[in-house]
Amino acid sequence: MTTFKHRRITTLLATLLAGSTLAGVAAPHAWAQPADEIPPDDPELKPPPTNDPRERAKEFYLRGRKNYDLGKFRRAVALFTRAYEEFSDGAFLFNIAQSYRQLDDCKQALFFYKRFLSVQKNVPAATKKEVDGHVLQLEECVKKQEDIRKREPDGTKPPDDLGTGDPGTPGGTDVGGPGTTGGTSTGGTTTGEVRVANGGGQTGGDGDDGDDGGETPDGRPSKPRLIALFARGGAAKVGAGNDLNVPLQAAVSLSAGYPLAVGDKLALDLGVGFGFTPVPWGGGTSSLTTVAAHVGATYTVARKIGVRGELDVGATFFGGLEMGNPFTANGAPASAAISMLNVRAGLAVEYAITDNVAAVITPIAFAYSPAADNFAEGIDAITRLEFLAGLGYRM
Repeated sequence: MTTFKHRRITTLLATLLAGSTLAGVAAPHAWAQPADEIPPDDPELKPPPTNDPRERAKEFYLRGRKNYDLGKFRRAVALFTRAYEEFSDGAFLFNIAQSYRQLDDCKQALFFYKRFLSVQKNVPAATKKEVDGHVLQLEECVKKQEDIRKREPDGTKPPDDLGTGDPGTPGGTDVGGPGTTGGTSTGGTTTGEVRVANGGGQTGGDGDDGDDGGETPDGRPSKPRLIALFARGGAAKVGAGNDLNVPLQAAVSLSAGYPLAVGDKLALDLGVGFGFTPVPWGGGTSSLTTVAAHVGATYTVARKIGVRGELDVGATFFGGLEMGNPFTANGAPASAAISMLNVRAGLAVEYAITDNVAAVITPIAFAYSPAADNFAEGIDAITRLEFLAGLGYRM
């Protein structure tokens, strides 16, 4: 009986010891794995039962969005990644970047925001401004983390009660080791937003994204688009009364302005416009030169395609009016260019070639200038009907 009891006790102790050992080994692994980590065999990583990659991507997006809204950002990263693997839409890269930013993983968030800007075409001005603000912040965060990682440790601090006799600096130096990853938190206290692929609407909470104040969350100005340039050439039909027939002439139109985003689809550019058209007549050639305040408005109607309206208000200078010209009273020469009010309105279509360059076609633009007092009888106005094509550049 004693031997049997010894065996039972020995077996029990061995079992307890083995269990303790396994618990000690398993515990660190369980502690090291984040609570929202998604294992490879997780059911949420299993694709839905459809052969349509768009539908699979949509389902992975919805699963990722659910985890994002619950603050399980690591799981969201894995699911948005699966969505991009099924259907490579840039919106999923944006969502991955958002998730990493909430995890304070500055390096990964920076990488995916830049990939989003590289892959996604025709990023709306408001979104571009938002992402540029995040990129500025994250670049600073990555630099701070790298500086901390490279900093040499310059001492240790012994516990006061152990009397270790540390020969280092009296009192010790409390510094972070090379593995410290502190730095500026870019995640904020809210979950921001994620985006639906294929130009869908924005969804999510009320985070710091989409700030339209022109600054990043830490108060520094975001990178603006600096200038919008449009250069076009074509033909113009000049009108100056019923008795004058000016043949179709070459025309040039230039504008430069500062871009201003109004929502996701509408972009304005405010600046200066220039125009030039020669005006031949029997004994010579005159010219119309315009300088005006310029307003352009481009509305995105489809991927890469925008409809643009333009309005210019300024002055037209009618030069080269020599003796015998058909425009002034009795053909009297003008000692200088005659200035007139000029109003011009045009309609154009843009096609994005790259993120910065667009082809622009202006099928119609009309300019009107009331005639000056010394013009010939029967000339009430100088008009131009323009047909132009060229390029636009936004920097």
